[in-house]
Amino acid sequence: MQLVIEESPKSVTVITPTIGSPKLLDAIMSVATQSYKCKHLLVVDGAEFVKPVMDIIDITNMMDPQPNLRVVVSPENTGKTGGDFYGHRIYAAYPHLVNEDYVLFLDEDNWWDENHVASLVSLIESKNLTWAYSLRKVYVNDEYLADDCCESIGKWPIWFTWPDKPQHLVDTSSYCFKREFLSCVCQ
Repeated sequence: MQLVIEESPKSVTVITPTIGSPKLLDAIMSVATQSYKCKHLLVVDGAEFVKPVMDIIDITNMMDPQPNLRVVVSPENTGKTGGDFYGHRIYAAYPHLVNEDYVLFLDEDNWWDENHVASLVSLIESKNLTWAYSLRKVYVNDEYLADDCCESIGKWPIWFTWPDKPQHLVDTSSYCFKREFLSCVCQ
């Protein structure tokens, strides 16, 4: 069933911190093809990553121009630590800098089904919630494997948890928040 909201009465922004991963193209296109209109804010995490990000945006715009795509370049790198990239500081800072009603996060190496945003906004609106999250689908090399109906729920420990230190997960890219709520908790 395709959930389509004809008009987007509540505004939505999607924040993607990026260093220009090759998977960024998939993330951009998944926001562009949402049934619910979104603004997409790419936060380039440091000037050294501008060229790879702009190369990907040029490819995206050749395929289908993205008028709702905005690029912000951080003056210095804040998310890359060691060999890994963590955009959580960007996710905590940028909700204070946008004005849309809803904020969603999308890691640069993830993508969404076309009704992801519509279903979460609809759920929040219909149940008068402040936030909601979705389950994930697991892909390996762009091949669908299964629905993640346990690990990403947050109720059961993630598979590599040590028995004496259980950890739980809801993937960052699964959340949708009302901006006012997110601004309060990101202080």
